[in-house]
Amino acid sequence: MKSSETKRVLVAGASGGVGQFICRQVVRLFGPHSLVVGDYKIERGRKFAKSLGEEVNTRLSK
Repeated sequence: MKSSETKRVLVAGASGGVGQFICRQVVRLFGPHSLVVGDYKIERGRKFAKSLGEEVNTRLSK
């Protein structure tokens, strides 16, 4: 993979129980820059993403 190419993993429903588990595994295996947190519950999703680190991307929508 070229250094200009960055692959990301989007986890929809990331602040739920299974979503949180998957997010932690993605961060552990690939680093926080590779995770995009998606969640319908905006504040809960934002709070969870922040707990994972500053480099985690968020995509939150109603």
